[in-house]
Amino acid sequence: GTTSFRCLEAYWRDRNEPDQWHATDIFIRPRTRSDRHKPALACGLVTNFHQPGSTLIMLLSALIGLDAVNATYQEALAKNYRFLSYGDSSLYWF
Repeated sequence: GTTSFRCLEAYWRDRNEPDQWHATDIFIRPRTRSDRHKPALACGLVTNFHQPGSTLIMLLSALIGLDAVNATYQEALAKNYRFLSYGDSSLYWF
């Protein structure tokens, strides 16, 4: 989910650059608590529950906000959801 999202955003940003399809330096993160990234192509994301403090959580926070991410994770912890690659996942629309 997050890796595919990052690939799509990098592709769109660099789509007119020759030979740039294979490399990117894009890092999607919120700059402030209320900052939101406006995706170029995607309108949703399916992703696993990632480790707190990871860059993947930063990306998700940039899309839906830190408060929404925290609320989602609190519910996941309360309901004993599984985390990481083989865990439960969520669908987010933005």
